[in-house]
Amino acid sequence: MTVVHVERVYFQCARAVQRAGLWRPATPPPSVPSPGAILQALSDGEIDGARYDEALPARQRDTLY
Repeated sequence: MTVVHVERVYFQCARAVQRAGLWRPATPPPSVPSPGAILQALSDGEIDGARYDEALPARQRDTLY
């Protein structure tokens, strides 16, 4: 058995997250937080996670590639 102790986690770039397909189909499994939820937690609430998630599909479509 291998045990891993995580000291630091970095939020991956938008391209890698999109390509991973974690949020396909449209509704993610409950155990996977949305990108907005992750950013809201990491920013101590400075980023509105729901608004981020709402704007994400258009932003990725327009700027990802």
